[in-house]
Amino acid sequence: SFANLENKMFFNFTALFLLIAYCLSMATLFTLKKEWESGQNYITLAGFACAGLIAYFAITDMTNAGFFSSLLG
Repeated sequence: SFANLENKMFFNFTALFLLIAYCLSMATLFTLKKEWESGQNYITLAGFACAGLIAYFAITDMTNAGFFSSLLG
């Protein structure tokens, strides 16, 4: 429940759920032909790289807090 989450864990979950929505919206840009012709796909790839970096730090913090070990027993 929300009462059991630490403040740091709350922000990590928030970051991960927002990244899912962000990456799904950026994935639609890859389906646009105009996007590929204009060369804007490099900006989209940079966005994916940034999202991956944010996800890495969020998951690392969750691992250091012992979240995954508490789930596995």
